[in-house]
Amino acid sequence: MNKASYIYDKKPGHLRPGEVHPEHFRMLIEASSIHSTKVILAMEDFLVRGIPRKISCETHGVSAGYISIALKRLQNLSYNVVMMYPYYAEEQSIIK
Repeated sequence: MNKASYIYDKKPGHLRPGEVHPEHFRMLIEASSIHSTKVILAMEDFLVRGIPRKISCETHGVSAGYISIALKRLQNLSYNVVMMYPYYAEEQSIIK
């Protein structure tokens, strides 16, 4: 396990390759600033289907460096969503 994956594994909301539900992935992409179709398809192959990052980059013609940056942004977004959840859950309980 490399240092980056160790750090992310310790954070709530960590997205594990091959274990992300397709709808969860789509919602995160919608909330993100990632717009490149190639990058989105490569990340979907990696996070949803579990295809190795190198192969998904080659398949969709995306550089490994750019995918790393986009994945970090998506990981951070996922973490922030998890950290905000209690505030929305509390708001829902007040409304009821």
